[in-house]
Amino acid sequence: VGEALVAYLEAVAAVRPTMVVLEDVHWADDLSLALFEAVMELTERLAIGVVVAMRPYREDRSWRIHQVAEAEHPHRYHQFPLAPLAPDQGGELLDALLGDMEVDAATRRRILDRSAGNPLFLEEMVRTLGEARAAEDTAVPETLTAMLTARLDRLDDSARFVVQMASVIGTEFDRSTLAALMNRTSPDREIVDLLRRGILVETGLGMLAFRHVLMQEAAYSTVLRRTRRELHRVVADHLIAHDPDGVGEIARHLTEAGDVDAAFPYLVEVGVRASRAMALADAIRVLSDAIDHTPLAADPEVIVKAHEALGTAHSLVPDLPAASAAYQRLYEYGERESSPPARVAALNRLGFATAALGGDLVQANDYLAQARLLAEETGDQIGLAEYHMNACFVSSMGGDLRDAVRHDEATVELGERSGEESVRLTGLLRRTLNYASLLDLDQAEAAAEVALKAADQAGMEEFRATLEGVGVSVIRYWRGDLRGALELIDGAQPTLDRFASFYQAINQLGGAGIAFELGEPESALSRFVGARRSGQQSGKQFVVGVAAAGMAFVYASAGMTDPIPALREEALSVLQYPAGEFLASDLWAHLGWAGLAMGDPSMAEEDFARGLVTSSIVSFTARPRLLTGRAMALIGTGRLDEAAVTIDEARAYIGDKGLVAAAPLLSWVEGEFLVATGDLEAAVDPIAAAHQAALEQGRRCTLLPILGVRSRLAALLGDRQAAEHHRTTASELIEAIVGDVVDQSLADGLRTRWQDDLARRKVGFSG
Repeated sequence: VGEALVAYLEAVAAVRPTMVVLEDVHWADDLSLALFEAVMELTERLAIGVVVAMRPYREDRSWRIHQVAEAEHPHRYHQFPLAPLAPDQGGELLDALLGDMEVDAATRRRILDRSAGNPLFLEEMVRTLGEARAAEDTAVPETLTAMLTARLDRLDDSARFVVQMASVIGTEFDRSTLAALMNRTSPDREIVDLLRRGILVETGLGMLAFRHVLMQEAAYSTVLRRTRRELHRVVADHLIAHDPDGVGEIARHLTEAGDVDAAFPYLVEVGVRASRAMALADAIRVLSDAIDHTPLAADPEVIVKAHEALGTAHSLVPDLPAASAAYQRLYEYGERESSPPARVAALNRLGFATAALGGDLVQANDYLAQARLLAEETGDQIGLAEYHMNACFVSSMGGDLRDAVRHDEATVELGERSGEESVRLTGLLRRTLNYASLLDLDQAEAAAEVALKAADQAGMEEFRATLEGVGVSVIRYWRGDLRGALELIDGAQPTLDRFASFYQAINQLGGAGIAFELGEPESALSRFVGARRSGQQSGKQFVVGVAAAGMAFVYASAGMTDPIPALREEALSVLQYPAGEFLASDLWAHLGWAGLAMGDPSMAEEDFARGLVTSSIVSFTARPRLLTGRAMALIGTGRLDEAAVTIDEARAYIGDKGLVAAAPLLSWVEGEFLVATGDLEAAVDPIAAAHQAALEQGRRCTLLPILGVRSRLAALLGDRQAAEHHRTTASELIEAIVGDVVDQSLADGLRTRWQDDLARRKVGFSG
C-alpha cells in the first residue's frame, strides 16, 4: 500500500503541483509514520507540499515526524503552532457559529470562558445549545464530556442504540458490520439522523465514522459493561468470519470480550506483524503481554512463535540481553513441556542473536552445536535446517563464505527431504548470495537460475526481490553490466522496503556505489543517506558505518571536506559494535578512496591495508577496489616496489575471477605506475585500455581521472593536440555530470574540484 501511494503521488505531482494533507497524525502507528517520512522525501524532487496536523507532544511517537522534518528537510520545513484562540478570536468564531441564534450576554460569556480557546468546544456547545432549545431544554452543560453525553441523551431510543453499537466497533466502521452487530439489514433511518446531527460522518463508500473520537468515547461510556463484552464478542465473530486478516481488530474485540484464550493467537500475530513493520515498541508490548497471559491450552506452535517473535523484536532494537532472555524463556518452556523442538528453536535463535548482536562467534557456535546435536537426536528436520541457516550466517560473519555455502547446500537438501518449501527456498537464496559474495560468478549464475525458478513457482515476491537486488545484480555488475545491475537494485528496493527486509539497506548501499560510478553523484549521496537512516532505524550499525564512509567519499570527490571528519569518525565508531565488521571491507574501501580524493595517499594506504586484512562478508567483492586503491596510494607515496607487488596481486585476482568490471581500475593503475617509473611509452596502452573499458561500461566518474591522465601523458610525450582533446573531453564530461545535479553546493563543489584537477594536469582520484 505504501509503495503504491508513493508511486501515485509521484505520478500526480509530475503532472501538476500537489498538496497532501495529513490530519490527526498523533493517532498514527509506526508503519504510517514511516510512510509519512517517505512522502516528505518527495518534496525534495517534486512539486509537492505536505501539511501535517498533530498534537505537539514530545512523548508521542508522532513527534518523530517533527524531528525527521527538522533534521533532514530543514530548508523545506515550517512550523505553525496553533495556540488557543484569543478571547476576541473565540468571540468571532462563536458569533459565526451561532448565526441567527440569539443568546444572552451571560450565556455567551460563560461559553467563551469554558472553552478556554478550544474551537471544538465552541462548535459542540453551539450544536448542544441548538438541540437543547429545540427540545425546550434551556440547560447548557458545563464540560465538553457532559455536553457530548447530553447530545446523545436527546436522541430517540433507536438512534441512541445505533450509536452505542457503533461505539463498540470503533471510531470508524462500515455499515455491514454495524448491521451484523444489530442483527438487521441496515439502520438507514437512524444513520441519516446521526449524520444530520453531526454525530457521524461519511468517510467513504459504505464507511462511517464518529465526527470526533471524544464522541465515540462518550457513546461507549453509556453502554453497560456486561453488554459491552457481549457486543465485542459479536463483532469479533463477525470479523473472524468476514475479515480474518484483520487480526488487530479481532484481538482487540476478543480481549474486550474477556476471552483472553481465544485472543492469544491473534495477539501473537499482531506482534509478529508489528515486528515485521519495525513497530518494535508495539511488538514487544503486545508479545510480552500475550506471553505473560498464555492460556493453559494454547497451541505449542503459537507459544514458540510468540517467543521467537519477541526475541526477534528485541534483536531489532537491538537489545541482546532482552532477546536472549526471550529465547532462554522459550528453552525453559521446552524443558518444562518436554518439547525438544522448542529447545532446538531457542538454541538456534540464541546462536544467531549472540553472533549478530554480541559478535561472539565462539559462544554462538556453541549454542548452534547444541541445537544441531539435539535436532539430530530427536529427528527434528526443521530445527536441523534452521541450524544450518544460522551456521551459514555465523560463517559469513567470520568471512568463511565457503563454509557458509556448505551450510546452504545442507539447508537445500533438508528442505527437499522434509518437503518444507520455505527451508529449501532460504537455502537456495543464501547459496546464490554467498556464491556471488565469493565472486564465483559461474556458480552464482547457476544457483540464481534455480532459485529464481523456485521463487516464481512459490510466488514469493520478497524472495525474488532479494535474489535480484542483492544476488543477480552482483553477477551483472562484475560481468561489466553496471546499468543492468542498478536496474535490478532499483526494481527490488520498493519490495524490500515494503517487507522491511534484512537486505533493505544493503541493497541501497549497492545501488549507491554503482550510481556514483555511472556519474550520478547526487543519486549516490541520496542512496547512502537513505541506507544510513534505514540502518539506524533497524539497528544495523554495520550498514550505518558503510553509508557514512560512502558519504565521506562522495563529499571528498566534490572537494567538500567539512563533513568528512565527522563522517569518518562515525564510520570508525561502528566497527566497535557487535557485528560492526560485517561489511567492514567496503567501509575501508570508501574511506581509502576518500583519502585519495583529498590528496592524502598515506592515510588512504593505511585504510586500504586495513580493509585487505579484515574478515567480512564483502571481503571478496571489495578486494579489487582495495588492491587497486592501495596500489594507487603506494604510487602517491613513492613506494613503487610495493606498488608493483600490489598491482601483480590485483592482476592475478581480477584475472582469475574474470571480473570485467574491475578492468578499468586495473588498467588505470597499471598506467599510473608506468608513468611514475618514467616509462611513458609503455603507459599509453594500459591508459587507453582503461579509457575504452570505462567508456564501454558507462563509468563516467572513473573515466574523468583517466581522461586527465591521458591528457597529462600526451602532453609529456609532446602530443599537445591529443592532450587538449582529452582535456576538452573531460571538461565536457564534467559539465554533463554536474548538469544533472540539483543541489547547487554539490554541483559547484564537483565542478570546481574536477576542473582544478584538469587545470593542474594532476591525476584525479575516484573509485
